[in-house]
Amino acid sequence: MYPSISIEEFKIKRQENIAILDVRDKEPFEQNHLSEAFNIPLNELPAKLAELDDETTYYVICTLGIRSNQACEFLAQEGYDVVNVEGGMQAYH
Repeated sequence: MYPSISIEEFKIKRQENIAILDVRDKEPFEQNHLSEAFNIPLNELPAKLAELDDETTYYVICTLGIRSNQACEFLAQEGYDVVNVEGGMQAYH
């Protein structure tokens, strides 16, 4: 299992130097994203695991929190340290 963080907690945590993984498709990411976030769409995650550092904690975000939850489940099974951002970008604004 992996932890989740509320949007309020995430906004505070974001003031630190954290890794934010946005798992939305490329087009929504390009239209609107957090400046320090990097994008790997959920469906590309299995093929792009080599781009992730297994020593880093990733705060995973999407639009509503559904895909980020799926991504966290997958990444946690692969041994990565992840935190799901509840409510996603919709709750952030």
